[in-house]
Amino acid sequence: MPLPKLVLQRLAETPFGVLGALTGNNLSLCAFENKWRGGVNPSSCLPLGEYMVSFEMSVTGQVTYRLTSEDGLGNRFIHTGKTWNEPNGGIIVGTDFGTPYGDLGVVNTKVAVDALHDSLQGSKEFILTITETHQTYNQSELDL
Repeated sequence: MPLPKLVLQRLAETPFGVLGALTGNNLSLCAFENKWRGGVNPSSCLPLGEYMVSFEMSVTGQVTYRLTSEDGLGNRFIHTGKTWNEPNGGIIVGTDFGTPYGDLGVVNTKVAVDALHDSLQGSKEFILTITETHQTYNQSELDL
């Protein structure tokens, strides 16, 4: 059986981070990443491209998904969280964008990770393609 394929499309870069949409496999979620800082820095979002993603239970018992790539720039996670100081180079998914703690981010992250898990219908791996069609916004344009 072929692996499920999902797409993370980056939509906007803000002073807080990068907003995106995670879609595919009958799934549509919001995503939040750190800003671009060269890709190799752990506090940078990942370079565009294709990643193998595998299910992994975190040390705290949370469902996460580990991204890996042949160039070694993967090894980051899709996980729960809320704002700019939590992605650690990974991808936080939510059901909506919002302003948790007063900063732009995503909300309902546990619900979103559970929806991702359910959409995979038992598959422990999937392929993620990261693309971008985004604009850059400054603080005054966000009206938070």
